[in-house]
Amino acid sequence: MCRKDIRFYARGRAGNPWCLSICVLSARNLLPHRSPTLKYLIVEDDPNLRLLWRSVLGDLGYSVSEAATLEDAEAALRETAFDAMVLDLYLGRENGLSLAMTVEKVSPGCKVIVVTGAADVREDELRAKVGSIVSVHHKPVDIEDLIGVCAQLGKASGAAASG
Repeated sequence: MCRKDIRFYARGRAGNPWCLSICVLSARNLLPHRSPTLKYLIVEDDPNLRLLWRSVLGDLGYSVSEAATLEDAEAALRETAFDAMVLDLYLGRENGLSLAMTVEKVSPGCKVIVVTGAADVREDELRAKVGSIVSVHHKPVDIEDLIGVCAQLGKASGAAASG
C-alpha cells in the first residue's frame, strides 16, 4: 500500500495536495531508522517533489534545504557546506550536470544523488563525468531506493566521523 501510494504520486497522476499528504504519511512507514544528521540540499523544480523529498529526508533526521533553480542552489552551496545533494538533472531549461561539476570544486565532500525523467541518461556515463555522483535514479523515483542510498551515506558518514 505505501509503495503504491508513493509511486502513484511520483508518476504525476495525482494532481492534488491530498495525495501528497498520503504519500508523505505512507513514506514515514518505510523509514528504517534515524541516521546521523547530515545536511542535504534538494534541487528540484517540481514543488511537490521537493516537498515530498524534504518530508521524507527530514523524517530520517537529516537537515534539509531546498532550491528550485541552479542559481538558488549555487547560492545555497556558497552559504552552507552540504554533505549530500538530491539533484534533478533537468530543471526546466537548466542542466543540473553543471551544478554537479560545480559541487566538486566548491564543496568536494558533497555527494550527489541524481534524479531524472530522461530515459537516455546512463549512470556510468554521469559518474565518469562527475566523481561526486553516488547514484542515479530515473523518475518515478522509488522512495525506498532513495532512502537506502541516504542510509548508506549516513553510515559512511558515521564511520568516517568515528574512525
